[in-house]
Amino acid sequence: MELLRLIVKKNLTLLVISVFLILLVFSLNLSIWYHIVPGWYYLILEARWGLNACLPLISALIIGLFIQSIAFTYEMFKTAIIKHKQDLDKLVKTFLEHLTESCSFVSERDITGEKEWISLSCPTCEKYKEVRRKFGKLVDDLGLHWDRVGELLSKIEEFCEKIDKYNSDLKKSFSEISEEGQRLLEENLRNRDLRKPQGICEFLRMFLPELVLEDFRNKRVEPDKNTIEKFYGKEVERENMGIRVGPVPMRGIDEKEWYKEYLPLLVEVTYDLLNSFKEKLNMHVSEGNEMKNKVEELSKELKECLEDIRRSSVLPLGKLCKYIIQDR
Repeated sequence: MELLRLIVKKNLTLLVISVFLILLVFSLNLSIWYHIVPGWYYLILEARWGLNACLPLISALIIGLFIQSIAFTYEMFKTAIIKHKQDLDKLVKTFLEHLTESCSFVSERDITGEKEWISLSCPTCEKYKEVRRKFGKLVDDLGLHWDRVGELLSKIEEFCEKIDKYNSDLKKSFSEISEEGQRLLEENLRNRDLRKPQGICEFLRMFLPELVLEDFRNKRVEPDKNTIEKFYGKEVERENMGIRVGPVPMRGIDEKEWYKEYLPLLVEVTYDLLNSFKEKLNMHVSEGNEMKNKVEELSKELKECLEDIRRSSVLPLGKLCKYIIQDR
């Protein structure tokens, strides 16, 4: 139907002329003119005979122009379809190059290195946004020609927006956890009458998200002191002004103090901190895994559909997209 409308639109002038000639022939062949304008009747009669005599030639000319115009429109239409299919194939190829079904929880850090948090990394969403930026409206055309692909892309876009919001909420939660962790650490240092070594707050801020990351991947945050102590048991090296625990320098304490006072303190603070945020973190875990599973399911189906499109040499034309209609 849309193709028919396109042909009518491109041949509208010829259609108007044809209708005008039909109405003119019909009008001139009416005998009523003798009663309406008797003085002009013989002139109208001459015009009728002349037009009727030329009617076969005029009809042949109009039909010829119609055929030529339709053939020209068809040729442009065919060229547009071929070019459009090639563009869509490039889009599909680009999409498939990095389209993956797997999402994962990862730790992130800002450029200053002062803040760390966990986020849900979704390569499918990243690739979708990249393809959308690069190909623009062509992505919409892909969904227009293949209905199921359009539905999948809409659902993926919707879930990607949800994941962005989820990551934003998760980042805020880790900011709250980090602030509360610093407060608890300083409070415990005062209560135990321990000096605050330079680097201990950085140690907690750096390794806490990595510790929780394992729980996120295991789909349940369940604090355990032995696990925390084992995770914090980084290699200790002596330095001129203190020690280095893993990558973090600790100024003002020695190795013995670290193992006797500060490591148990960090374990205790982390355990209490995670217990106080356990319910909130597990809500994030549950929500994240639910979205993760759904996006992976959609990605798998989308990948299968795109593979079928790549193998196909036919462009479905149940609907005509703007690319084909415009300027044809």
